[in-house]
Amino acid sequence: LPGAPAIGASGLPETPDVEVVARVGGEGSSGMNAAKVTVNNTGNIWTQGDAGAASLAQSIGGGGGALEMVLRTKDDAAGGATVPLEIAVTLGGLDGTGNAGADMSLSQQGLANMKGAFGTAVMAQSIGGGGGRAMLDLGATQSSQLGQTALTFGAAASINEAGGDLNSVQDGDVVASGAHAVGSLMQSIGGGGGSGLAQLQGVNGGVAATMGGDNVVGADGGRIDLAMNGQSLALGDGAVGLLLQSIGAGGGELRLNGASSADVVLGASGASTGSGQAIDVNHNGMIGVVGAQAYGVLLQSIGGGGGAVFGAGEQTQVVTSSANTGDGGDIRFALTGDLIAGGEGGHGLIAQSLGGGGGWVGGHFAGSAGGAGAGGAIRLDINGAIRATGDGGTGLFAQSAGRDGAGPVSISHTGDMEVVGDGARGVYAEAQGAGGRIDIARTGHLHAWGADVFGVQAQATGAIAVEQRGAVLAVDAGGVGFSLASAGGDISLDLGGHTRGGSGDGAGVVFGEGLRSRSGSTSVNPLATSWSTS
Repeated sequence: LPGAPAIGASGLPETPDVEVVARVGGEGSSGMNAAKVTVNNTGNIWTQGDAGAASLAQSIGGGGGALEMVLRTKDDAAGGATVPLEIAVTLGGLDGTGNAGADMSLSQQGLANMKGAFGTAVMAQSIGGGGGRAMLDLGATQSSQLGQTALTFGAAASINEAGGDLNSVQDGDVVASGAHAVGSLMQSIGGGGGSGLAQLQGVNGGVAATMGGDNVVGADGGRIDLAMNGQSLALGDGAVGLLLQSIGAGGGELRLNGASSADVVLGASGASTGSGQAIDVNHNGMIGVVGAQAYGVLLQSIGGGGGAVFGAGEQTQVVTSSANTGDGGDIRFALTGDLIAGGEGGHGLIAQSLGGGGGWVGGHFAGSAGGAGAGGAIRLDINGAIRATGDGGTGLFAQSAGRDGAGPVSISHTGDMEVVGDGARGVYAEAQGAGGRIDIARTGHLHAWGADVFGVQAQATGAIAVEQRGAVLAVDAGGVGFSLASAGGDISLDLGGHTRGGSGDGAGVVFGEGLRSRSGSTSVNPLATSWSTS
């Protein structure tokens, strides 16, 4: 598409803006409810190819489905002036009423194997308000560059467009191999949105991503239940083993590669309303991911719009939108088996229940967008070893947050944990909001290697109780065994093993600055042979 000058409204030559626009979702739709989807499969599924899916099921109200855009620009042979080509893609409908996603029942007896970049082995979406899946492969030369690529996850001006409940039983391994691959993706979203994949090659103007709808009302996500018997494996940079999202008021997940920059807006706008619902997972079998910025498990229940963005580089800005209302739902995750995330910045398990919008932008932001709403309860029960490697990696991350309150965060882990990398954390727990408290019980050694590492880090508005049976070592410079901070509740730390911090600013135990001057009390049962406070 040439950028030759044209005569504008002023009568003077102007360079026109050139833009490709696409919407995955209907306009002015009413009562276009999706039907229930039931999938029962016995036998192995093998699929190969970039951006493919071994198993894909969708129940979308208000129009949508899948968009694949492959675009290449080229130099102007005549040597004329060119302008950047801009792309705008929306997952979600416009001016819709009563377009709901339906319930889904999925059963897979056998292996599900997906090989290819951006591939997804098992994918299920129930979305109200339009949307689905968008796959963008964009490239440009030096003199014919891409402008900004804008992606919007959410509907606009919609009423009563909820996602349905998802129930899935998987007996057999789930394997996804390739950069930015996902093993299992399950989404129930009210208010439009879904899953986006964006590969940008050559000169480009970066990505602008909006995670949340605009003026969507009555847009709740649905409940998600998963029973998994088998291994979940994702092999490749940016890979994710399990990704489950229940989101109200629009949003979803975006995987990026090659973007020169990213501007991300988290949270719905225009007084949108919608809550996330409960997520319940029973997983029997190892979860393993290998690759830089790899994730074993990401669980999100978000009210008020939002979601997750992966692959955003250093030139990333995150802006939160608080013009929304919605609560996060309760999350329960039970794992029998090891959890391994290997590679630079590997994350084992992330669980977020957020009120008022928000989500996760890898390496840049995690939390609520500040709208009205409360986070729900989080309970993690893990019986197996946890290993996360790479700078900035985390073994377990649990966060309940909301302007109007937070649910209790409870973590029970039996097994050894090893976290390797500068700035890495073994366990991070946060309950920010009225009523937020944290309970952590671990049996097993915890070793954190690298400068400025944390064994266990907890921050809460209310009480914190930690019980550790086994050695905790954070021995490199600046390493801290336990860092516990409460805004006003009691802190209890019960140690049953050797606890050792690192040199310099390191310490075995650190309490939040000024904590003792606040209301509440602090108690320590130091059964360990060494510990310290500061």
